[in-house]
Amino acid sequence: MKIAIVGAGLAGLAFSWYYKNLDPSAHLILFDSEPPSCRTSALAHLLYPYVGIRSKLNWQGPRALQKSTHLLKVASQFSDATLYKKLPLLKLASSEKQLFDLKKSVEEFPELKWKEETSLNKPGIWMEEVIQVDAQNYLIALEQACLSIGIEFQNKLFTKQMQDGFDKIIYCSGHQYSDSFSKPALSQMKGQGIILRRPAGFDQDFCLIAHQLHLIPAINPETIYIGNTFERDFKDSKPEPDKAIEILWPKLIEYFPNFSKSLILDVKAGVRLNAPSRLPILSKIQQNMWAFTALGSKGMLYHAYLGEILAQAVKKNSTKEIPKKVLYTNF
Repeated sequence: MKIAIVGAGLAGLAFSWYYKNLDPSAHLILFDSEPPSCRTSALAHLLYPYVGIRSKLNWQGPRALQKSTHLLKVASQFSDATLYKKLPLLKLASSEKQLFDLKKSVEEFPELKWKEETSLNKPGIWMEEVIQVDAQNYLIALEQACLSIGIEFQNKLFTKQMQDGFDKIIYCSGHQYSDSFSKPALSQMKGQGIILRRPAGFDQDFCLIAHQLHLIPAINPETIYIGNTFERDFKDSKPEPDKAIEILWPKLIEYFPNFSKSLILDVKAGVRLNAPSRLPILSKIQQNMWAFTALGSKGMLYHAYLGEILAQAVKKNSTKEIPKKVLYTNF
């Protein structure tokens, strides 16, 4: 069995790892012309099961968290870098409606705590432990893990002319629409983030989400990540520092007025593909063609869980393995 996996981001690497472990004799080839820094969105990669403005428990959240955490540990064996760390998260309410929704979530889920008084003088939800992931180094390490079990990697585009050479093709090409199949109603969103040098005396040791502002103490203790811009109208996926600063800086100084633009080190950008359900899509497009796409803001949570499910479905050549919540059948 010769299988092409188009896209070596979170989805492609997770699927490849699980499929090769199911069928060691299969010949898997990953195709991606981009470096790891361009294969995943630049938005902050936090791993926890309450992603979303209302902090509701995501569908299959605990199981997905378990699977992603396991794959992080696997990848860590193939890297000298620190791929992840655990730290608390504070999510502040930015409106009366969100305040109501967050309090309702706290009542429903005991692991969420309500803080009426915070260091930022606004109430919000406190999560004792989320996982901050260095996504780029994680991709590099997970690729090495895949190579170690005999998966091949080719740093080039996969074209229509190459399709006949494979028994199966799995499209995991992230935000890039494939012209090899018709598309469901997907939308793209660009996100930009700013890397700052940590100011002297700034000792905040928790992640902050407030009014579309993410402040994440980076794994590198000398830097801080600030995001995200949530742009629906954009020309390309390249960073636009002036625009990122225009959008993000007023939100930042609302909470941290002493921050200076002289702290800015870099601006990162990426594009996410979202489905109307806000969940990833798994689909059998044709007899020998499958898709794993639209991971959106939940890619870090779902890539391992759904990568394993898709591997089982492809191995059995049956969509019965795929939960209806993420199965798309209208190609």
